[in-house]
Amino acid sequence: MTKKRGIAAIGQIDLTDIVKPKVRNSLFSVMPESGSVGVLPGVKPTIIFNEPMLESTLNGENIILMDERGRIPSRIIATENSVTIVPEDSLKSATNYFIRFGTGLRNKTTKKKVSALDNSTVFKTL
Repeated sequence: MTKKRGIAAIGQIDLTDIVKPKVRNSLFSVMPESGSVGVLPGVKPTIIFNEPMLESTLNGENIILMDERGRIPSRIIATENSVTIVPEDSLKSATNYFIRFGTGLRNKTTKKKVSALDNSTVFKTL
């Protein structure tokens, strides 16, 4: 083990380079994860944010479940840090779905618009 600027370093790894990953844009996680295959058709996609969101903006205009043909009729259940998308009917088998985030999402603290979130959350049902 060597010392670099008073910080212990092991081999070529400088421990000062190990930092907590930054969460991009307010979005913390989505379930099912993007790229998931074999998702059960009864899934209720869930989105977790890394900061409190203005609940009035967590709605069907800003969070949309879609397939290749368009919007899937769904109900949105929201708290300030999470959203669950509840499709009116079970999703179709062997179909690609994605979640689209609108531009009206606002955080609770500053009420500023959240920068556009990644729309590439895609999963395929069993």
